[in-house]
Amino acid sequence: MDDIINVKNISVSYGQNEVIKDVSFQIQKGDFVGMAGPNGGGKTTLIRAILGLVPVTAGEINLFGRPQKLFKDFSKIGYLPQKHSHINSLLPALVEEVVLLGLLSLKRFPKIIKPEDTKLVKEILKELEIFNLKAKPFSELSGGQQQRVLLARALVSSPEILIFDEPSTALDPNSRVRFFNLIQQLNKERGVTTILVTHDTDHICKHAGKILYVDHKIVYLGEAAGFCAFNKDLPCSHS
Repeated sequence: MDDIINVKNISVSYGQNEVIKDVSFQIQKGDFVGMAGPNGGGKTTLIRAILGLVPVTAGEINLFGRPQKLFKDFSKIGYLPQKHSHINSLLPALVEEVVLLGLLSLKRFPKIIKPEDTKLVKEILKELEIFNLKAKPFSELSGGQQQRVLLARALVSSPEILIFDEPSTALDPNSRVRFFNLIQQLNKERGVTTILVTHDTDHICKHAGKILYVDHKIVYLGEAAGFCAFNKDLPCSHS
């Protein structure tokens, strides 16, 4: 299988604080990887390094076979960050408008919405079972509904990789299960390579195919089914 993310011996520091140390791993097309680890263990920093949002102090990263520094086609990567500060929940944006932002970011000036764009948005809203919300203000939705809308915004540009950073933090237990099931379904049916960052090893082991456990370095990388046997001190269940 082809490596679409190849991380080679990278380290990341904030001042004198080394957050990531000598980390290497590969992710293949179609993988569903749960990136777990303790709070402060460097999970979000590692994702931000992959996306070029923070510089590495050592090592190299390749995306789709190209050095990250030369990689330009970030429309292939859908990213849902931990905090959605880029969408002010107080703004009166409608659901359909929020999802359209996923297409506008790819357009050159002038950024014109075409009929085919609107059709694509409607199709993705139907796929995620939120078409009935398209005319509702984003700020009035529940946490689970907002997550589905943001997922639709990421999916509308047909990315090959989806990266989620703690997507279930604000969700109640039932919404969390439904959202994880939805992500797993997209991975299987669309073949979208998926990285889901979480500290919740119990839930991620039930959904991901592989586990990457990070605590400033790689502690475990392998099949989810073998994760519990590897370290029984970490909370996890897999059936």
